[in-house]
Amino acid sequence: MTEIFREQGFDVPPELKIFSWEDYLGEKMKSEQAVGTIENLFEFSPKSFSVNARKNQLIIDLSNLDQKTRQKVSDILESELPPSTEKNIVGNIVTMKLSEIKKIARVSLTDDKNFLQKIFSLFSRK
Repeated sequence: MTEIFREQGFDVPPELKIFSWEDYLGEKMKSEQAVGTIENLFEFSPKSFSVNARKNQLIIDLSNLDQKTRQKVSDILESELPPSTEKNIVGNIVTMKLSEIKKIARVSLTDDKNFLQKIFSLFSRK
């Protein structure tokens, strides 16, 4: 269709897009539910997350979730995250490769405060 538009001298409408295999079956599409699960969990329970930047690890502690939710989250992460994340689930602890999760997740998983902000936040806690 795009070729017909071009041959006739018309602009190709933005609604016409050529989709690739990656758009349907690529790792990003397959991992969308797992990424959404991570993002929701981070939004509602950020203390469940810890980052070890030196080891390039993201650690998620699922112990604060009820049994049914914990199992569902574990199943989604196990089956849908790409192999490049090097996920490992042992009991209630999920470890993943931080650099790979940062590529696909839309949340900031690091502490962006500088040293002075961290000191001020220690004294401003209620």
